Amino acid sequence: NLLINCLNLYQILLLCLLLTGCASTTLYTRSQLLMGHVPVQITVKINLEQRAMADAAMDDAYRLARLLESKLSEYQPNSEVSCLNQQAGRGACHLSESTLTVLSAAKELNKKLGGYFDIRFASKTKRGLQGEILLDEKRAKGKLKSPETKIGLGAIAKGYIVDQMLQQSELKNFHDVLISAGGDTAGRGGPWPVAIQIPNQPPGEFTAPMLLKDQAIATSGNY
Repeated sequence: NLLINCLNLYQILLLCLLLTGCASTTLYTRSQLLMGHVPVQITVKINLEQRAMADAAMDDAYRLARLLESKLSEYQPNSEVSCLNQQAGRGACHLSESTLTVLSAAKELNKKLGGYFDIRFASKTKRGLQGEILLDEKRAKGKLKSPETKIGLGAIAKGYIVDQMLQQSELKNFHDVLISAGGDTAGRGGPWPVAIQIPNQPPGEFTAPMLLKDQAIATSGNY
């Protein structure tokens, strides 16, 4: 369910029409595998002499992503989320500001959506699915009240990490940036043409491109 950046020749020409200074700038892209072997692609519009600065900013963004992943991933045994799962029904875990922010947002979404968004999906029993997630922001601690509760942040953490890469890393020094991590894409500046791989169609069969400007978009699916 990859959200595809349609930066082919046609769309680059489109950008040239929509953005000024095309003759003196270029689109510079790098990609790394993060967040469970997801290709995380960063594209920056730069002047030709800004290549080294862009590389340093991308390195900083990838470092930040790995740091956040080490806290938020339930698949990393030493993460803060894994601590909550391992200590469920027993003790509290120290939680960083980032983890508290994501957990608080997840709880709020659960309320707003009437339970249809629920990070307790990994629980195997009804009791676990209904177990309380206790957060103490003043003491920077959290706890899963029921020993049968297990949580996973895959539905929200990836988007949060992409947002933080865009806003809190050295990429903030660039006006036009697009970050795509599988089904989560966020852009600053632009407009950026993006499209979605059509389910059950050969690779390269996309929906009509849409233009993203200071926006984010996400997809979800099992194809």
